Amino acid sequence: FLETMIPLVERVPVAELLKTMIDRLDYRAILASRGERLWRNLDKLLEDARASGLVRVSAFFEYLTTLREAGVRQGEAPAEALGAVRLMTIHKAKGLEFDLVVLADASRQPVNRADPVYLLPELGLAVNPDQPEATPLRYAISRWYDGLQADAEENRVLYVACTRAREKLIISGHMAQNKGKWTANGWMKSVLEHLELTPDQVAGTMGKSELLQLDGTVAVGLQVAEPADLPVPPEEAGAAWPGSKASPIMGPLELKPFEGLDPDMAKDPERAWRATGGTGHPPAAVVGLLVHSAIRLWLFPGDPQLTPLLESEALSAGLVEPGQRARAVREAEKLLARMQAHDLFAEISAAEQRHHEIPYSRPHASWGSDSGRIDLLYRSGEGWRLIDFKTDELRDEDALKEAVVTYRPQMERYLAAAQQFLGEKPGAVLCFLDAMDEVHLVEIE
Repeated sequence: FLETMIPLVERVPVAELLKTMIDRLDYRAILASRGERLWRNLDKLLEDARASGLVRVSAFFEYLTTLREAGVRQGEAPAEALGAVRLMTIHKAKGLEFDLVVLADASRQPVNRADPVYLLPELGLAVNPDQPEATPLRYAISRWYDGLQADAEENRVLYVACTRAREKLIISGHMAQNKGKWTANGWMKSVLEHLELTPDQVAGTMGKSELLQLDGTVAVGLQVAEPADLPVPPEEAGAAWPGSKASPIMGPLELKPFEGLDPDMAKDPERAWRATGGTGHPPAAVVGLLVHSAIRLWLFPGDPQLTPLLESEALSAGLVEPGQRARAVREAEKLLARMQAHDLFAEISAAEQRHHEIPYSRPHASWGSDSGRIDLLYRSGEGWRLIDFKTDELRDEDALKEAVVTYRPQMERYLAAAQQFLGEKPGAVLCFLDAMDEVHLVEIE
């Protein structure tokens, strides 16, 4: 970045130099999380650079200093009038003095948000990654250092505000009561600590005025107002909307019936296993996910891309323990090898057309809309055939029959959807890859 920017210095206008730097750093995107105010400040800087027409960077710095001083002088422009009150920010009042200064809302608390990245001379770069298990030590110390610097800056600004007064300084603030204990925040807390007073002591003088001697030379008046118990005005009821005898132009809206979704299309199910995993048998849901991912890409044992795919899918599913992840991969490869050795594999591989993971959504008479995803639809010489793969472990014929009853309604919806967009009814097969350690095909009419 510097190698491309340095040759441009004092060879192109400062405005063009700034614009190039902002674009290459994508600085507007960096400022996006801080609100529009910083964008406006950046636009103002570019506008000043264009207005100056300067090429030398040092001359542009002098130009900015002149503009800043002009801004301060503009704050001095209003003529002093008897009884006039001038409202100024502390930064605007820097360098000025007044006989009487009122520091309002001294209990204001600055917004204290943690930045995702800190760059400090003491510690260098410190980053807080997304969703960490624990806050990095370097980041925690950097945030603490940054907090100390922010406190020091707040105290510096308070010093500037207080030293604007030549004769009298009035500090106004408030305290809050929490669980019977009074607390003060912001600059008011610092002022009370300097006066060696606690909020409870100050609250004890409520409705009174006291004169304190600070270092035996400066008199400090303390006046605490009693809390005002003002009644809350009742809300006025709005005027009633006038009625009309005219007939409505449009009828009332009808509520749409419930839209049913296929469980395969629903949101990701909550995992019933721990992400850290144990060393036990891998969850059946993860094994099924691995098998479906491989079939979708038509990858089977012997293909060099299969194992990396299964490893990646298992890791994404939350199996971070290497032993459990390896067992899940082996289990998936076993089911895929079983499918590869079946006659159905050769038939699908030789198909004229083959489509995987086909999503659909269609109107439904009962619940408004039916959505789902078909595992496989292929066309051979005998026509279209719809296959839905299941990895359930079925140990006997009774378990197989029960599974067929469970999945039949789902297959019937798939059949109806496929018939609607194909224009013909395909054959439908439930393919159980782990039924009594074999592949079992069940035709669905």
